[in-house]
This record gives sequence, C-alpha cells and structure tokens, in this order.
Amino acid sequence: MLTNFEIEKIAEAIAKRIGHKDELLTIKQVGEMLGLTENAIRTRCSRGQIPHHKKHGNLYFSKDELTAYYLADEDSPL
Repeated sequence: MLTNFEIEKIAEAIAKRIGHKDELLTIKQVGEMLGLTENAIRTRCSRGQIPHHKKHGNLYFSKDELTAYYLADEDSPL
C-alpha cells in the first residue's frame, strides 16, 4: 500500500508531465468534500456513481474529475 507521501510524489510527477497539478484525494477527503461516509463512497464507487481509480485494492480520486463530474451533474436536467 502506498503512503500519502508516495501518492503525492506520483501526482506531482504526473502533473509535471501534463502541465497541470491535479490533486489526488483519499476516501476520507472525498467524504469530507461531499458530506458522505466512507461506506457511502465505497458503495457509490462500486455502482459507478463516483469517478475513481482503483489500484491494489485502494481507491484514488482526482479532484478535477470529481469537480467536473458534479458540475456536469448539476447542469443536467432531472
């Protein structure tokens, strides 16, 4: 399992290559951002309702992807 420090270093290396710094979030940070519990986030991820990446059993979230997803969701008529 990667440490937060290692994740940040990977994110910085990727950001340098693409010229933009996206922030990788933990499940706890996403919970605070969206006002959801970790279990609710895991459930929504398994249903494909929250954009995420999974590696070695760990969930990773792009702040840019989450923001774009929820902004697009707000604009769509229900």
